[in-house]
Amino acid sequence: MPGKRPEKPTNIDNSWGFVKGDFARVINNIYEGIDRKTFILSFIGLTFITVVVGISLYFALKPNEPQTMAGDFKIAIAGFSEIGTSGQNNLGYDLAESLRLRLEKDLEAINPDLVIMVWGPDKVGTIQENTPEERALEAEKIATNIHANLVIYGLVDMTVQEQWQVIPEFYISAENFYEANEIVGQYDMGEPISLPGLSNSAWQFEFGKSMFARGKALAAISVGLGYMAVHDYESALEILQTGEDIENWEESQGQKVLYTLIGLAAGKSGHYDIAEDVLLRAIEIDDEYARPYIGMANLNYIRAMQGFEISKQIQDIQPEFLDICLNYLEQAVSAPNKPPLADVETKIHFSRGQCYLAQVLAGKGVDLMPAIIEFEYVIEDFGDGANSRVRELAAESYARLGLVYNLTENYDQAATHYQLAADLLTDFPERREQYLQRASELKSKTISP
Repeated sequence: MPGKRPEKPTNIDNSWGFVKGDFARVINNIYEGIDRKTFILSFIGLTFITVVVGISLYFALKPNEPQTMAGDFKIAIAGFSEIGTSGQNNLGYDLAESLRLRLEKDLEAINPDLVIMVWGPDKVGTIQENTPEERALEAEKIATNIHANLVIYGLVDMTVQEQWQVIPEFYISAENFYEANEIVGQYDMGEPISLPGLSNSAWQFEFGKSMFARGKALAAISVGLGYMAVHDYESALEILQTGEDIENWEESQGQKVLYTLIGLAAGKSGHYDIAEDVLLRAIEIDDEYARPYIGMANLNYIRAMQGFEISKQIQDIQPEFLDICLNYLEQAVSAPNKPPLADVETKIHFSRGQCYLAQVLAGKGVDLMPAIIEFEYVIEDFGDGANSRVRELAAESYARLGLVYNLTENYDQAATHYQLAADLLTDFPERREQYLQRASELKSKTISP
């Protein structure tokens, strides 16, 4: 009947069947209207594009996981920070790459019994900051991210176009050096290197010539640090001492750093006379450099406690060496050259606390409070993990406080502090077990019979 609307279908399934059938006929008509081969190739191409896009999206959205270094000792060389303009692209990168090539050559000549990995600025990136403190912080971040033991970096100042100044520096991370806290932090290789400005080629020759002696010294230091990282202090001492024979290496070019490290390796290997000699030489070169004073203080503390370590009798503590230790610590406090992230003040407080405690044990002092204050300063600087560089010092400070509370028969506090020390020494199983045992023994004393 004209004008009458058709009834709505009541069978939903059948309606859907009609839709599917119509859609299939449309696809079939399209397929029959084109060449079969063209259709297949188009389908394969579309599938390929879909897969490529999917893979690209996966890697684009995947979190960026930094590569990490491997080996017995790992050296990362970052691009140098640039101040001013040189008219030459990537000068800071080129300086770092030149240093990497020289270091690898010198390391090969030493041929250590170690696996030493060296990364250049292509993998490490550039440290852009302008102040020593900022550069040291960035170097610490790099060391943490890629597990480097040593980061070499520096600054090139081009504000005077006729005479550029290059300052090579390096940072030693806390990783692997838990028995040698004195060496952690920033160092420099001495006075700046002057290069001719306004030239794209002359600087390379001058930089290579100026870095010849320092490069050999840096290679000896790197290998020595490598042996220290695996706690082979005798080999470390032997390699570091080769740096003393480098020709045309001036005192002002970083010899104080070498002597300080030789002193540490000698002290760790029991060669105390050698340690004293080189540390005093470091002080003679730069009496404003704090590190060798701390080394001398620790050396005299070791001498004071030598007899006690053997006999475990307090009468064998030699207090005259403790007085010398405290004197060197005061000189370290006064020394203005305290490298960034070396935690010099914290190390001074810990060493002073040990001396005060040993004096009381030796009968040369009756008040334990000065020692308590020093150890609590170290713990405060640790900040519940905020400053991980001093974690071991904080653990040992807790342990020393445990001894203090044990001496005063406050066994509950003593047990608590030994437990806190053990909790921070998860990487050092022997000492951790020792402090856990002491905590357990002291807890048993707090239980009433």
